[in-house]
Amino acid sequence: MYKLGVSMFGGAPFQNMQDDSCVCTDKEKVRGVYEMWFREVYKAAGVEDAKEKAQELGGKMDGLDGGGRNFGRDTFYKLLKKYDDAIVKVDGRVRMDPPRLKKKKGKKGKGKGKGEL
Repeated sequence: MYKLGVSMFGGAPFQNMQDDSCVCTDKEKVRGVYEMWFREVYKAAGVEDAKEKAQELGGKMDGLDGGGRNFGRDTFYKLLKKYDDAIVKVDGRVRMDPPRLKKKKGKKGKGKGKGEL
């Protein structure tokens, strides 16, 4: 029954959250986007030389298939596991009705605070 419910009703909520939170970028810019995310995790965790460490990880993406998307994704996940304190937790756990993410308007100062992911 669970599998049936998820297969019938899980697609739309997943797609809505994916649309709200997905960052689509050109293949040539993938490295820069991941370096930015790596740097933010390092900074939020208080790691010294965050920029240099992020650039070092980004350099490993050069020449990989798809601009290193899989490497970047896997590395980002590993960083979040290692530096769990870099994740700002709200309400202690995910609720049954998580808030929808707001689309970025491109205005500075409107978004997450420093160190939040």
